[in-house]
Amino acid sequence: MRYNDGAEIVPIEVFQGILRGIADFAAIVPENYARVQLLTDEAYRDILFKKWDRLDFPYGSLSGDYPLCEDIAEFCRGDVQRAALRAGVAVRLGFGTLNYTKNAGLRHAINYRVIATTHDVLYFEPQTDAYLASPKDCQTMDEFRL
Repeated sequence: MRYNDGAEIVPIEVFQGILRGIADFAAIVPENYARVQLLTDEAYRDILFKKWDRLDFPYGSLSGDYPLCEDIAEFCRGDVQRAALRAGVAVRLGFGTLNYTKNAGLRHAINYRVIATTHDVLYFEPQTDAYLASPKDCQTMDEFRL
């Protein structure tokens, strides 16, 4: 699959505006990034299916040991960004990590993606390889990182 097919490159301000539309803050973006590339949902799913390998990480949440949910979401983000670069995507993807607070008050981290042309924000639970329309049991979205 060619990831640039159907993709859209948007200024960083547009990307942050999309996220600000669902949470009351801007995304944390690495310094000096001017644009973000949004893929089709099919392309994001393809790259996740081919390049994300969670290998049944031992989850440390009950003991507070490594890796925690944020570590796993960051591993996934890195794998996807690296695979996209190797596949010829020249602009950083609109795929990152979301930290949020669950209804029970616990914090959790998953991945998010912004879809080309529709600008829908969809989610991915890297611990279970589940595609989500919204974060599970979300009370507040606390931080989007690119």
